[in-house]
Amino acid sequence: MSRAMRSLLWAGVAAAAVLLAIAAIAGVAASVASNTAERSAGHAAPSASLSPAEFETARLAAIARLREGDHAQALAVAESLVEARPGEQAGYLLVGEALTGLERPAEAYDAFAAAVMIGPDSAEYRFFMGTLASAAGQPEAAEQQYALAQALAPDNPKHSLYRAQVLRALNRTEEARAALAIALALDDSLALAWGTLAAIALDENNPAPALEHARRARRLEPDNIVWKVHEAKAHRRTGDPRTGADVLLAAELPADHERAVF
Repeated sequence: MSRAMRSLLWAGVAAAAVLLAIAAIAGVAASVASNTAERSAGHAAPSASLSPAEFETARLAAIARLREGDHAQALAVAESLVEARPGEQAGYLLVGEALTGLERPAEAYDAFAAAVMIGPDSAEYRFFMGTLASAAGQPEAAEQQYALAQALAPDNPKHSLYRAQVLRALNRTEEARAALAIALALDDSLALAWGTLAAIALDENNPAPALEHARRARRLEPDNIVWKVHEAKAHRRTGDPRTGADVLLAAELPADHERAVF
């Protein structure tokens, strides 16, 4: 696989992971808020000494700020919650979400790490941490967190799917292949899993399985340019460049992708 191809695939994976994480982290706010709570407005950051009612009011204020997109103010309130009750998980979760919104993934990771140390732990939190570690350029930590998520919720294919992406980036190919097998055993409609298997086969210069996997990925996501390029490269390596060119005809590819294939 060319460097441009690898970069595009990893960028697609990272984008998908971030979208999943944003949707999932929104669930953290919902899970820490009362189902009947209304947004509160105009609350100042709490002092270090809070009654239970004051702590809850401030917590709901932080959640309201997050929903409004005011991550800086949410962070100020959430940090005061941590200061007031350092042994309570809710404050750290809100700090982590606010830092995520401020695009400070390394610090957000640390906040979630503190939260799971207090407990309770969950696969959902570990998946967030894996995504944050990946965004912070810490693939080893990302792999560890995705593995923990997989262990905590073995029936969720996304944990092993995203773990496989990090493992492949770390050149741990056999482990990546095994993680993809787990994901596909749970859900064989994962185009990213089939596309990644195609990329691995191309890396190993095994065009026949690469072609099979790329076709599976394309059937699931017909307009995905990366899968089209994988299939075209596989056709080229099996001695059928004309078919590979036909695959690319409908795809609007950057010039460097065309050079990478032919």
